[in-house]
Amino acid sequence: MERVRNQIIAAKVYEKDSVFYQAMLIGQLETVGLDWRLADEYVGHLKAVTAEQIRQVAQKYLVEDNLSVAVLEPLPMDDSMSKSMHGGVAHAY
Repeated sequence: MERVRNQIIAAKVYEKDSVFYQAMLIGQLETVGLDWRLADEYVGHLKAVTAEQIRQVAQKYLVEDNLSVAVLEPLPMDDSMSKSMHGGVAHAY
């Protein structure tokens, strides 16, 4: 857990190196009615999370009733798509 926490904290610290990211974060917080200063409190709150709190949240939300399963199967390629893939770039929508 400590390794993951440190990775998230490092990512948040490096994100602040970007003026674009800082502006985007401030805009997102203000758009949903939150004070932009909350961004500065994130790392402190993250450091305060305990393993027990994570277990409690997992037990509440990671249950069979909340399970969703998606099966993605590729569409069959028609002749025009397979020919163009060998001779260049093909885009199918």
